[in-house]
Amino acid sequence: MLPTKPLFNASINELRNTVKKKLYQIYKSGDETRYQDALEVLNKIDRKEIFNMNITSLGNLIFAKCKNPLYHEKYRDILEKFGLNTGYFNVKVYLENGQYEQAALTGIEEFKNLGKTDNILKEKLSHDLHMRQILEESNRRNDTVITTTILDLLAEHDVLFRSNLSHTIGIAQINHNYEIIVKNLQYITENAFSESLLKSCFQMCIENGDNPNAIQFLYNMKSKDLKSLLCFKFIKSLDFPVEPWRYPAC
Repeated sequence: MLPTKPLFNASINELRNTVKKKLYQIYKSGDETRYQDALEVLNKIDRKEIFNMNITSLGNLIFAKCKNPLYHEKYRDILEKFGLNTGYFNVKVYLENGQYEQAALTGIEEFKNLGKTDNILKEKLSHDLHMRQILEESNRRNDTVITTTILDLLAEHDVLFRSNLSHTIGIAQINHNYEIIVKNLQYITENAFSESLLKSCFQMCIENGDNPNAIQFLYNMKSKDLKSLLCFKFIKSLDFPVEPWRYPAC
C-alpha cells in the first residue's frame, strides 16, 4: 500500500507531476488494490489548485473501471470536496457499465451546462463527455430523440463534423429512420455526402411524399446526369402526365 502521509511541501507543478505519475502507475498496474491506492493518493491532496485535467482524467479512467459502487462514491466525494465536476466521471461510468440511457442523458445535460462557458473548448468538451460515442450508440439503437438532440447540440456549438453526419445518415438509412435522415439535411454542407447516399435519401423522401426535402437532396447533387434522371423521377412522382423531352436538363 502507498504511504498515507500528506504530500510534501513543493510547488504546484511538482505536486501535480507527483500525483500524475503515481496515478499513471496505478492505472497501468492492473493490481486489485489499485482503487484503494488511488484513493490514498488523491486524499493527500489538500489544495484544489493541484487538480488539473490530466489528474482528473486519470482518476476517471481508474475508477470508471471499478465494479464496486462504493469506490465510485468515494471518488465522487473527493471531486465534490474540491468543487470539481463529476459529470465527466458519471458519463464514463455509465458507458463502462452499459447504461446507455443514463450516459446519454447525463452527457447531454453536462454539455448544455458546460457549453455555456466561454473559456471551454467545445470540441474537447464533446470528446471528454464521449458525445460521439453516445451519438453512434443512439443511432445504432435507432433512438431518434437522443440522436436528433445530440446533432442539434453539436451543431449549436459548431462541433458537428462531416464524419458525424455521414455515419449518422448511413445508419439511419439501414434503420429506415426517415426523421433522422431529414434532420441531417439541416446541416448538410457542400460535398458532405456521396452521390449514392444523396440518391438514396432522395428516393426515401419521394417514398414518404416529402417533396421539399427531396428537392433539397437533389439540389446538393453534383452530377448533372444523375440530377436530370432523378429530376424526371421526381416529376413522375407528382402524378401528372410527363413528356420527357419537355425536361431535357430539368
